[in-house]
Amino acid sequence: MDVEACLASVEVAVANADAELTTDLGGQHELTSARLWRGQVLVDWEPDAQAGGSLLRPALLRRLIALHAAVEHGDEMLRISAPGRIVAGLSAEHADLVARLGGARRVELRATLRFEGSVYRGGDETYYLVERGQRQALVRVTADVRPRLGQPPEVSPRTSPAPR
Repeated sequence: MDVEACLASVEVAVANADAELTTDLGGQHELTSARLWRGQVLVDWEPDAQAGGSLLRPALLRRLIALHAAVEHGDEMLRISAPGRIVAGLSAEHADLVARLGGARRVELRATLRFEGSVYRGGDETYYLVERGQRQALVRVTADVRPRLGQPPEVSPRTSPAPR
């Protein structure tokens, strides 16, 4: 799969899938179940703008690539690596994170997306602190995505049009 096909597969998955998210922060593990529906990440049926990081947000992945992050792809994987200056360029929230972590020279992002054939299955996203040439993992998010293949996105009772 080429890079564009990988990103298209992520877009298909976030339109209608289930995901298990594991966050590892300083040795503490947190498991969260999410519903991916119409491009949103829903936790307890409420949109969560941060859950899953770039692993569940094709627009962020595209922005990383547009900002010239390093991209490596194989048959069933896409790896994106970005130094702090690129991470800071993603959004105001990312710029704030990079600043709080000590600046662009001290931050690195690595994301690995996994595919089975042309189906997106999730991946790992890790933020590193870089000090004296050594990388130390700060936070790692792992997403296990289970697309609801062959099923059209159902209508949510919260966003269904009201009867007329």
